[in-house]
Amino acid sequence: MTVFYVSDDNYAHLLGISLTSLYENNKDESDLNVFIIDDGISEENKKKIDHTARRFGHEVDYFKADMSISNSKMGKWPKNIFYRLYFVTVFGNRLTDGRCLYLDCDTIVADSLQDLWSTDLEGNACAAVYECIGERHKMNCMIKKTLPYYNSGVLLMDVQKWKQLNVENRAHQILELNSDTKMEYPDEGIINYLLMGNIKPLSPRYNLTTIKCVFNYKELKMYRKSRFMYSEKEYLDANNKPGIIHYTNNFLVRRPWQSGENHGHPLEKYFEKYKNDSEWKNIKTFEEYVGLQKKIVRRVFDINGMLCTGLTGFIYSYIKPLKYDKLIVTKD
Repeated sequence: MTVFYVSDDNYAHLLGISLTSLYENNKDESDLNVFIIDDGISEENKKKIDHTARRFGHEVDYFKADMSISNSKMGKWPKNIFYRLYFVTVFGNRLTDGRCLYLDCDTIVADSLQDLWSTDLEGNACAAVYECIGERHKMNCMIKKTLPYYNSGVLLMDVQKWKQLNVENRAHQILELNSDTKMEYPDEGIINYLLMGNIKPLSPRYNLTTIKCVFNYKELKMYRKSRFMYSEKEYLDANNKPGIIHYTNNFLVRRPWQSGENHGHPLEKYFEKYKNDSEWKNIKTFEEYVGLQKKIVRRVFDINGMLCTGLTGFIYSYIKPLKYDKLIVTKD
């Protein structure tokens, strides 16, 4: 089993905590290879990461991604979010499994990954979990209305199919064309466009994002207005027995590494468990910044969840996409 992360030093502590959870829940996997695309991780954090691996009888390998990526409108997004697209070139002949699993640093592995790893990709380039998202957002990414959109925080990828689809060269062309494009979800949008029709859906338990934890089924449908969703039972089962928890940002709750008195993540206990078992158990946490707008929204949601969801859902689905440019693409 080959698992890889991408990180700079700002996210290294989250990577280390995620790595602890990965090893802890996959002790029966003797051949567990962890690769890290290193975008400036400090020597101190590398020592902690290496110690984490050795504690479980493993080692990690670090790789540098030597590529030029320019985008003047990246905003809050670091350029290394695109590095996962180039995993074939970065890892080269080290990819002996024929597939690899990518994990975002802000994930916690809460169960064995053997069933996920054994997933039949059925000729697809990768497998991923649906992201509930409306049609206007998909239009900005040049995704057909009739096709689903996927979250890119967990990707099970087929090496040969990635090569056959020429993903890396096509990604480079799109990045060049969009050097001045204001993209809402840059890497995720490009992945969804390049692999349109070549992604197999996974169970939501393998990428349980925050939105699937804080909203009930009706609220989720109202907020995201997505035509591609799992059943209510599948979401409930995922929350009751998560495989990979993805602590994505959401206006209703703070993330587990942020301090605060209220509005904790419903599954914060998983993060705390592995943090306390990690080399970063004493790391300083910073209080969540809660501006006036977020305070008002949280208060309204506490009073009337459906009303708040309807209002914020309208803004998210119809107003927010207007702030961003459409992806400029080439004809394949």
